[in-house]
Amino acid sequence: MTKKSRYLILAACIVFFILAAPAVLLYVRGIAYDPATGDFYNTGILAVKCDPKDIMIKLDGKLYQTGAGTLRFLKPREYEVSLEKPGYLTWSKRLSVDEGRVTWANPAGQNIILFFDQAKQQVLSEAATAFLETGGEIFYTTPQELVTTSLSSPDKTASYPLPAPAVDLSMVPGGQTLAVKTQATSTPWLLFDSSQNFFLPASQSLDAGDQLKYQDNNTLYVIKPAGLFAVNLKTGKSTAVLAYVKDLLYEGGYYYYLASTSSGLSLYSTPALDQPGTLLTADLPTAETTRIIINAQKQAYILLDHSLYLIASQPTLVAEGIKSLRLNPDKDTLALVNDSEFLRLNSGSSRPDLVSRSLFPITNGIILPDYGNGFLVKDKQILAEELDARDHQNEFVLYSGLKTPSFTISDDARKLVVLDGNQLKILTIR
Repeated sequence: MTKKSRYLILAACIVFFILAAPAVLLYVRGIAYDPATGDFYNTGILAVKCDPKDIMIKLDGKLYQTGAGTLRFLKPREYEVSLEKPGYLTWSKRLSVDEGRVTWANPAGQNIILFFDQAKQQVLSEAATAFLETGGEIFYTTPQELVTTSLSSPDKTASYPLPAPAVDLSMVPGGQTLAVKTQATSTPWLLFDSSQNFFLPASQSLDAGDQLKYQDNNTLYVIKPAGLFAVNLKTGKSTAVLAYVKDLLYEGGYYYYLASTSSGLSLYSTPALDQPGTLLTADLPTAETTRIIINAQKQAYILLDHSLYLIASQPTLVAEGIKSLRLNPDKDTLALVNDSEFLRLNSGSSRPDLVSRSLFPITNGIILPDYGNGFLVKDKQILAEELDARDHQNEFVLYSGLKTPSFTISDDARKLVVLDGNQLKILTIR
């Protein structure tokens, strides 16, 4: 190569750099050129995280990108954003993209969840009377037996005969004892050891009105009309612990209990039930039904009949008319349902936020904040209600029942266990 050729190449490189440098600088700074107006403008970014990832992202009805990710160099304005995939329900929302900023399609960078347009169903029983799902294990009753199975292997079942038809199921907190409430007057409760798969003899010592509150190894704490009793699960022997106790909860190394006084109800806490309790609040109104809730921040709430109180220096009424209440798995959010509203109460809040309102009756609700949705029964349908209140809230029908269904949802929001009349089924929803 001659000396002249080398100089020409160097000169060409310099010219290219002079011409390209401004374009590169504008690109890095997110500045684009509008040929229609002849003006330069600052662009914005739309970030999309979605499960599943292989989706079509449309802006104003036109395909913009295939696959979740970052949409760069968008002209600042409002866009109708839709996420689509064959076999799934479409998610859409009108979002504003601002210059020099990142707009998340879903708040806090969470994944947007797309649900199947037709849930995959597997029927477990046509004669179920009650069910319970906990930690992926499923327990349900028919008029003749108790059946155990799991979300991961629903075809593998074990069944155990019942001496009387069951009306309800519950897992005793703190252990592996399943409490089966029956129609029998002689044995209104059946205690089933789910780790060893047999019925415990202590069932004979329980009465129909007993409230089974907590299991500590072989000790079952039970609320009776006279107060709190400890029942030995092996022998059935019952021992009085505390008088006038109306409710009990064990959480975070402490026992919390409500006790009746001459002026109403008082809430106490103690690290051990044989030690004096510390008074947390007094003069709560009396109630037929009570429930103690302790959230992740160790805030105490008391549900008295249908009224929810936050326990601080003074009890604060949070909500009234509550028909259903559920603490999410992380214990940071309470899902509340009254006749027409689905409410969300976050840790640290003294007032619930409205998730949705309905003309149809709402019967129960569950909120999974990590998956951006609440799940509720409205009339005869199970719905997923988006928690993001920007623009409209996406609402997805996951199941339509013949009767008003009851349900639970797995912690990963992938499967529903649904009881519709006497038909019990597993629905895979995403």
